[in-house]
Amino acid sequence: MKTVFSAAHSLEAHMVKNLLEIERINAFILGEHLQGGVGDLQTIDLVKISVHDEDFAKARQIIEAWEA
Repeated sequence: MKTVFSAAHSLEAHMVKNLLEIERINAFILGEHLQGGVGDLQTIDLVKISVHDEDFAKARQIIEAWEA
């Protein structure tokens, strides 16, 4: 598993996850529930999207096109 995207919040993470799954890439949201610990935890890089190693390059291309 490799981290392919760091989301600002869980809504953005779900948008990216859905975008990848439309392209048949299994994506996993990590740290989504850590947002409840804001104040006790750092507030950046809590929510990440991970994909299987073999899907990393294609996932990055999809995300870069979406960000453009």
